[in-house]
Amino acid sequence: MRRLLVNAGAGLVATAAMTAAMEAMFRMLPRYQRYPLPPRLITTRMLRRIGAPLGLRSHKDALTMLNHFGYGAVAGALHTPVTALRLHPLVEGALYGMAVWGGSYLGWLPKAGILPHPKHTPKKRTALMIVAHLVWGTTLATLAQAATGRLPPRRWARSRRGSGPLSRAELAPRGASRRRQTSSPR
Repeated sequence: MRRLLVNAGAGLVATAAMTAAMEAMFRMLPRYQRYPLPPRLITTRMLRRIGAPLGLRSHKDALTMLNHFGYGAVAGALHTPVTALRLHPLVEGALYGMAVWGGSYLGWLPKAGILPHPKHTPKKRTALMIVAHLVWGTTLATLAQAATGRLPPRRWARSRRGSGPLSRAELAPRGASRRRQTSSPR
């Protein structure tokens, strides 16, 4: 249960990073492609579908963020079984982010008639959403692993001396004796 809640929280934070990336990339789109992004389109179309009044723009903005962050938290919580794979967080996150993108944009969203299939969407907008899901997934996996004490293997880290790989002393287990940490073959 704790890991589920940790991953849901990581999903919320990862959604904030994703949203910032989406907003930055949105400004780089050609002007004719700067219509609302999927979170807004999904919210608006769902409101229309259930016959709810669209209301003020500020209400739609708040509801869009609530839906977007809620989906990110739920998808983050569903990430829990994936952590058993023991992959580096960048690999785990990229794979999971692409699975969420694929399940949504190639799966349930077009099948439900909420959004068109990506082959009917401008390539730059599709690329924006793929990159945003990579940001989300890698942020989620990194935060989830850090919060549960399962950080990446130390071999991925950089040396305390600056650049370059870790020395033998830095790779030695934390409980190793001082002599063993400082001795190295010459």
